[in-house]
Formats: sequence, structure tokens, C-alpha cells
Amino acid sequence: MKDERIRRRPAEKAAVIKHAARCFYITRQNLSGPEMAQRFIDNLDAIVTACTKAGPFIYAVHSNQIKEMDLG
Repeated sequence: MKDERIRRRPAEKAAVIKHAARCFYITRQNLSGPEMAQRFIDNLDAIVTACTKAGPFIYAVHSNQIKEMDLG
């Protein structure tokens, strides 16, 4: 996803928690489609590893790493 505010909006955050969603979002809103895709490709190993654990979680996808965000 491209909307990092999902972790701050109560209804959206509640939906992530309720459905044990595993989410990843792009941290820069001004990237082109190919640049966004490249971030996911560059972090694919870390994303696959993160997905081995149960949700709910939300990770920020940076250019060279992913970082788990607090849902609390």
C-alpha cells in the first residue's frame, strides 16, 4: 500500500488487527510506480521472512530495509 496513515487511523488500524492482516507500505508518497515496485523487489527476502510470522503487522518499506511499525 501507499498510505502510511493506516496505522494512525483508528478504524483502519482496528481492521488490520481484527483480520490479522500482514501489511507493507511505501514510505515515500512521491515515487513512481516502477520505483515503488523496485522497493518491494529490493526487499523481497525481508518481506518473505516477515510473512512467516502471524499477523497483524504493518511494515514500512524503505529503499534498503523494512521496519515493523507499532500497532499499539
